[in-house]
Amino acid sequence: MKEYNGLHNLRSVGSNYVFCPSCGNYLKVELNGWVHGEVFYCPSERKVYIVQLRDMTKRAGKGFLERCIENCALEDVIQGITKKNYKEVAKIIEEEK
Repeated sequence: MKEYNGLHNLRSVGSNYVFCPSCGNYLKVELNGWVHGEVFYCPSERKVYIVQLRDMTKRAGKGFLERCIENCALEDVIQGITKKNYKEVAKIIEEEK
């Protein structure tokens, strides 16, 4: 099995596409039930990929885990900002400075 590193751009923010680690093109999703998940095919490279997740919680360390929790909490707050409440949010931020 060949392992690909540096896949932080595998799926860009706000995008539903998965990109090929070799050529960067969009991968075609093949949902055939093989290996119990999505199978991705790259037409230009003629390769088949699967994305595997490994639990790295114990190795990541407490500091990294806390940063992930903070990032998720920040994302939740950002998602809650609307056109109706953005002025109130801006006012609170200014008061905190």
